[in-house]
Amino acid sequence: RRGILPEAIKNFVLSFGLSKVESAPSIEKLLVENKKLLDPIAERRYFVDEPVALSVAKQPKEVSFAIVHNHPTDKSKGMRQLTAKGEYYICGSDAQDFAKNTVFRLKDLYNVKITGKAKAKGKLEGEYAGTELLDGKKIQWVPASDCLPCVLKVPGQLFDENEQLLADSLTERKGFCEKSCGELEIGAIVQFERVGFAKLDSKGKELVFILSC
Repeated sequence: RRGILPEAIKNFVLSFGLSKVESAPSIEKLLVENKKLLDPIAERRYFVDEPVALSVAKQPKEVSFAIVHNHPTDKSKGMRQLTAKGEYYICGSDAQDFAKNTVFRLKDLYNVKITGKAKAKGKLEGEYAGTELLDGKKIQWVPASDCLPCVLKVPGQLFDENEQLLADSLTERKGFCEKSCGELEIGAIVQFERVGFAKLDSKGKELVFILSC
């Protein structure tokens, strides 16, 4: 269910070589092998957790959507369109770093200058600040009017040093993902940018993904 590919397990085992000495290899080595295999094939998507609403003023009328590559290097995977109407959700961890007059970029869209915090708790106000590429922070976002509720289950260490089961080893990150994620089939693996590779586990009132690596 986590999306560990059979080939990754094979490569993981063969990497030890032959030895008469017992070893306890780290799970991290397996995850590295899995990442190597998933990186060239998994399409990219945006996911924001602990979402904070962002309202952008002065957005040009001609800007109504963003065209985004499904994969950074494999152009054969095509492109997708994201609605851009000036109302977005961004990650809470990003939002907490933004003071007034901070300028950052909504990835693949445009720059935003923070003008203040709205009266409603958990909402930021900003204004359009051009399209010139910046050296500063580029963040993920989803359209407020065109996204889906999403839960990302994150597997952690299953046992402690005394080999006792850790009851809270599985945690959840809740937020929103792109609407296009709803078109994925159960079992599909994507990379949530700046988060990791995740496998779609179930669909319902919210999409449930499990972090693979």
